Amino acid sequence: MKVAFMNTDQRTGIPSKIPSCVSERGSVAELLINQNYAAAHPRLFDDQIEIDPILTYDFWYLCAFVSEKHIAAELSRPIELTNALVSDYSERVILWQPGEKPGLRRPDGVEEDFAEIELPTLKRR
Repeated sequence: MKVAFMNTDQRTGIPSKIPSCVSERGSVAELLINQNYAAAHPRLFDDQIEIDPILTYDFWYLCAFVSEKHIAAELSRPIELTNALVSDYSERVILWQPGEKPGLRRPDGVEEDFAEIELPTLKRR
């Protein structure tokens, strides 16, 4: 299994919706996604060609959506690209649905807890 990280939209972690990536996928991702699709749809004469076993590994994305309200995550096996964006998955494993994990919180401000130091006086010679 190969796993890569991908930022996705607010549909992440919702079983009834399909998340979409927020940036385009490159040529290597396209190749791996096409291999996922081909593994589910074998061609007639593929068994006669010797294939490197590493190329037959499933390719998955660790999809995450992070906001101030919540964090959602899932492991998804992509099988289709549309305009360089992932548009379909054959399997999805929901890790965190929206609302299960709190979102990002802004840190409290830094307390003014510093010692007061007198500024040195400058003298010209």
